[in-house]
Amino acid sequence: MLNIVFSAIVYTALTVFIVLLIVDIVKLSQKLKKVMQVRSFSDMAEVEAEVKAAAFRNMSRSRDKEFLLMLSYAVNGTEYSKELSLYYPPNTIANISVGSKVTIIYDQNDPNMAILKGNKEQETLKMLRNYDIAYICCALIVALVVFFVAGLNFNLI
Repeated sequence: MLNIVFSAIVYTALTVFIVLLIVDIVKLSQKLKKVMQVRSFSDMAEVEAEVKAAAFRNMSRSRDKEFLLMLSYAVNGTEYSKELSLYYPPNTIANISVGSKVTIIYDQNDPNMAILKGNKEQETLKMLRNYDIAYICCALIVALVVFFVAGLNFNLI
């Protein structure tokens, strides 16, 4: 009986974990599609954006960090903002702090459609999506191990 309860709890937790990862993968894929769409526009312009807010979060046990940035930029006298999350090892993005400047490119027809110049944003989204896929694979491996080690014995005799 304890075996059934343990298996049910483990499989429920793994299922919720996998569903949340799938939702995250879908969101990351939508963001990636938007970034690639903006890159494909032919009517692009550059502008310097100021970092209005910056937070740095360590990622688990690695030395990598997640950079959460709120950017502000002006186009033709109108102020726009962009929220950005980058994931990179330390020292790959130099001098990011509140008040620093970064270059972004935007669609001249819709300045709200803006991305970082270079491929850092696109690379970050791909990296995060790949991590989520790897986590799903790990969760499935754990599910298989639990299945074969603990077993699913639903015989109620």
